[in-house]
Amino acid sequence: MHIVGTAGHVDHGKTELIKALTGVDTDRLPEEKARGMTIDLGFAHFKDDYGQSIGVIDVPGHERFIRNMVAGSWSLSCAMLTVAANEGWMQQSEDHTRVLTAMDVKKIIVVITKSDLTDMTQSVLTKDDAVSRVRKISGITPESIIVSARTGANIDTLKNLIIKTLKSVQVKSSDFPCIYIDRVFTVKGTGTVITGSLAGRAITIEDELVLLPAGKKIRIRGIQSYFKDVQKAQPVSRVALNISGLKKDELKRGDLITSEKTQFTVENEFIAEINRPVTSDTVLTISGSNESLIKNHSETEIALGTGHAPALIHFIYKRQIARIVLKSPAPLLLNQPFLIIRHGGSTILGNGRVAWKGKTEREIRKKLVEILVSMQPLTAEKNINELKLRLFGYAENAHSEGSDLVISGKWTFTEEKFRKINQAILKLAGCHGGITETELKDRVNIPRKALKSILENLLTSGSLKKIRDFYTLKALPGHNPETGLSPMAKKLLGDLEKTKNGYEPKKEKIQGARKEIRTLVRLGLAVPTEGGIYYSKENYSKLTALILKGYNPEDRFSIPEAKERTSLSRKYIIPLLNRMEKDGYVKRDGNERVVLKS
Repeated sequence: MHIVGTAGHVDHGKTELIKALTGVDTDRLPEEKARGMTIDLGFAHFKDDYGQSIGVIDVPGHERFIRNMVAGSWSLSCAMLTVAANEGWMQQSEDHTRVLTAMDVKKIIVVITKSDLTDMTQSVLTKDDAVSRVRKISGITPESIIVSARTGANIDTLKNLIIKTLKSVQVKSSDFPCIYIDRVFTVKGTGTVITGSLAGRAITIEDELVLLPAGKKIRIRGIQSYFKDVQKAQPVSRVALNISGLKKDELKRGDLITSEKTQFTVENEFIAEINRPVTSDTVLTISGSNESLIKNHSETEIALGTGHAPALIHFIYKRQIARIVLKSPAPLLLNQPFLIIRHGGSTILGNGRVAWKGKTEREIRKKLVEILVSMQPLTAEKNINELKLRLFGYAENAHSEGSDLVISGKWTFTEEKFRKINQAILKLAGCHGGITETELKDRVNIPRKALKSILENLLTSGSLKKIRDFYTLKALPGHNPETGLSPMAKKLLGDLEKTKNGYEPKKEKIQGARKEIRTLVRLGLAVPTEGGIYYSKENYSKLTALILKGYNPEDRFSIPEAKERTSLSRKYIIPLLNRMEKDGYVKRDGNERVVLKS
């Protein structure tokens, strides 16, 4: 499914063109009717050859509403750039082409409108000029057509051209939905309704989603797409969602609806690659030579999705890479395109892509700049992962090749980083008692999935062994776990063996006791239970045998019976029984325990 949109100068026939294509007048606001011009986004649709709906977004052409034009362009598969035959190329024709290019709209159809107001020669000259200008600005050669919405000339041909063009556009999919809100309202008897374009992943009724940047959860109660109630909506399409969980005043245009498992993160700042403003004499490129209109450390407006927000822009490499600090947090996606508009005005200052999300220290920024400059332009997911690989020494699904790289599962490491991580793991695992995966993650400081891939390699190669939750070096034959215990650990082990009721190191208030107890647990010499109560391995085995003596699997016993057999109080018997349950000796059934093995 796809969405197409209009673009072009004010009064160049966008709304009339959509009415001719779809039969829908998208000027819905009274002010729009009075002025005879589109102010906000308008929506319509028509069917393709297979009965699939193609959404159509009508955007305002006046320069004062450039933010609304950006809001309508983020989800487009194709744009119709309208140029009136009797007026020709105008300022907003150029500005809208720049916006479409900045928003990464790959397919543009130049539609010469109002051909009934002039002769064919003039219409053709206007078409040729518009095609040439679009090619110069965007770098693509657009399809073109001459029509008249008033007489209906070539309207069906245009519709067929749109359908043909969309067949070559691949819908981008993801594991998470993306809906930037463009309207919020309340329907009596229904509740809160939002509208927007759905991209990424399909959504269904009863889906639980999340609103960003607020981080609040919502539930979909109903879905309408192209005036029909549906159980499931597919991307890319226009949707109206009846939601529960939030009121109208808790939502606004620019907010994002997505799933909890999403690649969007809410950030206050990001690193961006900046494209300079495009004029009729320059091509959209980072390396262009034209003077930048963006002043360093100045306040601008960043427009992305359907929203826009004030931001400070700090250049960190020429006028090509900048640190952008938002006045309020916003959901961001790596590689996401955005537009830079003069604060409080309508002048387009430039555009860019999100190259790195979140606050960065000076040293990280310096390294980022070096990598980004060598990798420009950053346009593919592959390059995002390569950037991570070169910045941190590891990345998932990097798909990079080189003699200095090591592949471990889905992760790619630089040879140096891989060697350092392996050395660190083996050193930490060599400590008496070993180390847990969680402790390793905190010490090695790499993602858990990356750590798991390395640990699996070390286990397979025999460099490590795993005892319960602990990773240790491969033990030698005849190894005695008590060898090498510190004096304190030896004393604690003796206290554990003498204390039948359970040992509580927190009561002893001995500095370093908890650390040494954990070492004993790792070595299998001590058994922990809830509440910070520990038993020596021998005492735990004796108490377990005492409780289970004479029972067969499926036999039952009560807590008072276990207390009587062990002479332990309720404070100690409950944690002990819970530990036995964890070890598979018993299972709980109400207030009784069922024997699983004797």
